[in-house]
Order: sequence, then structure tokens, then C-alpha cells
Amino acid sequence: MYLIISILWKALYIALGAGAAWELAGHFGPAEGLGIWAGVMAIGCGIGALLLKTAPVGRVNWHNRVGSIFLPWGFQLSGGKLLPLTAIAWVVWVMVGVATVALQGSTTAENPGKAVLLFAIWMLYGGLCLRQLGLIFHHFRNSPRPRRSMIVLTAIMLGLVIISLVLWQRGWAWHALAVAGGPLVAIGGGYGLVLVSMLAFRGKGRWN
Repeated sequence: MYLIISILWKALYIALGAGAAWELAGHFGPAEGLGIWAGVMAIGCGIGALLLKTAPVGRVNWHNRVGSIFLPWGFQLSGGKLLPLTAIAWVVWVMVGVATVALQGSTTAENPGKAVLLFAIWMLYGGLCLRQLGLIFHHFRNSPRPRRSMIVLTAIMLGLVIISLVLWQRGWAWHALAVAGGPLVAIGGGYGLVLVSMLAFRGKGRWN
């Protein structure tokens, strides 16, 4: 339950951040709006870090709650250290703005629903990549050579995001969604088939 609530809160933060970045880019232009967004979030992450640094040890108060709004991700990758955590959180916020600005254009105007879905998929891949990088960092501290599968999986997810972005910029909305969401549908469908098979044949036979 805690994990679900945490994911929902982070989704809300992303939605609010994307909305703010969208408005800034629409009012000031893509480059200027993104620069303002990056500056505002640098200040926000700095405030969040200061609040967490001054929070009392051993108990949670408003310092922790407000600070975690600006620094909600990157704990595993940062190793629990405040300065790297602040930098990682700022980079993530900037990338949220970059993804939002990248979706602005005629393709989004013609396909608003697909744009929201593609953005959600990108954010999912971003979260998974951040988690993979955290696992790679954790594994690297215990072993000089991290598992190649972790690096390959991270590279694949980043590649899907980049390819779908290029397709979207060219006006191929369905192709972009197919590239970005196709693997997720295939994996989800595979798990679904396994689950249905297990339920259907439960009690009717034995694996051995």
C-alpha cells in the first residue's frame, strides 16, 4: 500500500511539474521556458535540501514532508547522501521539463490523448532507468564490473524513448506509441497469459 501511495504522489508531482513547464514554454518560448523551469527547480531542490538537512533526527516533521516534495527520487542512486540526491532530483525535474517541451507542436495539437499517453510511458521508462542506475551503482560498489544485463536494459529503454521522440517529432504519432508502448504491452500480455494459464489449470494437473 505504501508503494502505491508513493507512486501516486510522484505521479502527481510529475503532472504538476509538466503542467508548469508546459505553461512556461508556451508563454516564454521553448528554450526560455525550459531555462526558467530549470532555474526554479534548482531553487526548489536547494530549499528541499536545506529543509532535509535541518530536519530533526529520528522523527518526521514538516521539514521532511516539504523537502521530499522537491527531492522525491534518486535516494538509491545517491547512496543516501544529500548533495548527490539534490543534484539527481534537479536533473530529473529538468528532464520532466525537457520531455514536456519536446511534445509541444502540431503533432500534439492533433493528438492530445496520444501525447499524454506517450508522456506517461516516457515517465515510466525514466523511473525504471533511474531504478536500474541505482541498482548498477549499488552493484558497482560491491563489484568492479556491474552486470551487463542491467546496462543493456537501461540502454534499451533510453533508446525506445529517443526513437519514439524522433517519430513523434516527424508527426508519426501511432508509430511513436507503438515503439514506446509495444514492449510494455508485450510484457504485460505475456504475464497475463501466464497468470490466466496458471488459474485455468490450477488443480487440474501437476508440473512434475
